[in-house]
Amino acid sequence: GEKVGVAQFNELLEALANAARHEKAMLPDAKVVIEQMRSHAVPPDARSYRALLEVLREDVSRGRASPDEWEALLRDMQRGRLTPDITIYKSVLRVIVAAAMVGQAGPPHAWKVVERMKRARVQPDAQTYNLVLEVIAKAARSGNAGMSDAFQALKALKDAGATPDGPTFRALMDTGAWAARQGRATLQDAAVVLAEMRAAGREPGASAYSGVMAVAAGMASLGKATAERGYAVLDEMEAAGVQPTAGTYSALMAVVAGAARQGKASIREGEQVIVRMLKAGLQPDVVIYDALLAVCVGVAQSGKALPEDGLRVISEMRASGVKPDAISFNTALEMMAAAAQSGHAITRDADRVLDMMADAAIAPDMTSFR
Repeated sequence: GEKVGVAQFNELLEALANAARHEKAMLPDAKVVIEQMRSHAVPPDARSYRALLEVLREDVSRGRASPDEWEALLRDMQRGRLTPDITIYKSVLRVIVAAAMVGQAGPPHAWKVVERMKRARVQPDAQTYNLVLEVIAKAARSGNAGMSDAFQALKALKDAGATPDGPTFRALMDTGAWAARQGRATLQDAAVVLAEMRAAGREPGASAYSGVMAVAAGMASLGKATAERGYAVLDEMEAAGVQPTAGTYSALMAVVAGAARQGKASIREGEQVIVRMLKAGLQPDVVIYDALLAVCVGVAQSGKALPEDGLRVISEMRASGVKPDAISFNTALEMMAAAAQSGHAITRDADRVLDMMADAAIAPDMTSFR
């Protein structure tokens, strides 16, 4: 019959990579194909190894393989007299991104790949450094990176003569949002990112300011920012002529909720978020109202909220045409439990919430009864 060539084997490897996305194939399956290629005297090429690295990325994202496996794949590639090019190294960095998402990698893993590139005389480009920044942003979720790591990558990108772009600044803001929750980012860091955007000729838009707000929310959760700081970001945004979005107000409500849990915000400050939304011509949705209920929980934990506060929010939701969901009622129940700790709520108050759930045809779940 017709001899099977590298193109056909590569199509099989890419099919396995697709199957790996649905957990129907793993790296050992792809390695079997590589062995079959060699047994048929068909040398694997760069496309073959990109597919292998894609399978590895999927395995790593599910905790089924070590991200360090990339080194063995590159050694195998070089034994076949293939020189890894920039596309291969970017595929490796995507493996590291996947590992960072599950807490298996951090900035040192990404820089190891970059140093390997440089030793091989492969010049990293803007996308390379953006992938490093993506690793840092994902690692920040588990406390394995901070803004100092992100700024180091930004400096390396600029030193390489590349220009920061949209993905660069998104990764910087994402890092700030997560790192702030760990005490590893501040609003000053966020201001530096905005300044870098302007220096690169990119005027910050709504998503950038929402990122700043997310940093403020992370700081507020640690007691390092007040609701006033969040409103100051909103004022700055409007002064710059940037129209806030629903996401901006959701982030602002998160600032208020975080501050409330630290005893540094009131329910009124949360309600003002909705006032500002309506003034801007935006209609609050269930996510915003659920966040306001979270503010009520925080205030109740400091002994400064009454059951009527949470019930009033539920009533306001209904009056505005927004249907409370299971999260709404469970958060209201959480508020009743917090208020009970300070003697401001009794069992009957929780029963009122349960009655409202029944009227809305929403069945209580395990969270409700906790």
